[in-house]
Amino acid sequence: MPGYALFEAEEAAAATSLALAVRAVLAGRRVVYLDAANSFNPYVLARVVHRRRLDRGLLRRIIVSRAFTCHQLEALVRERAAPAARAHGADLVIASDVGALLYDEEVPLPEARRVTASIVGHLGRGPAGVVVAGLPPPGREPLFALLRSNAARHHVLKEPPWDGPCPPLPSFSTPR
Repeated sequence: MPGYALFEAEEAAAATSLALAVRAVLAGRRVVYLDAANSFNPYVLARVVHRRRLDRGLLRRIIVSRAFTCHQLEALVRERAAPAARAHGADLVIASDVGALLYDEEVPLPEARRVTASIVGHLGRGPAGVVVAGLPPPGREPLFALLRSNAARHHVLKEPPWDGPCPPLPSFSTPR
């Protein structure tokens, strides 16, 4: 199924992204994690591994790449995510808190719309993708509509519906 899963996290997009990554790693998956909010905290994952007395090798199942502008995020999605997934045997790409960069009011709306459309177009290809985005500020709603438009599955998370660090991970087949 083309597309990606979209999680709408009203306030906790970064925490939701990290929880999804933890859940995926604990389920035996390898993850390419595109950190759009500079919020990935490896110590949270290390604490889960330590508390559950798991193999520390789990920490190597997440490949993190950070973007500091929407254009860097676009380049990561367009040029680097799929090759990194192949190189590391990852079957899941998580784009964390993309709104942190796409909703930047210093980026003119037409350019932000172009970048968002590019990201949307590329995330539907390659490994399974999960996008986590907060709701947009006024005037940036068209960007969120673009994110929604290509989502294979749509989940709305107003309050985290889970106990502990791991929300349910969407199950959908990985394109090969």
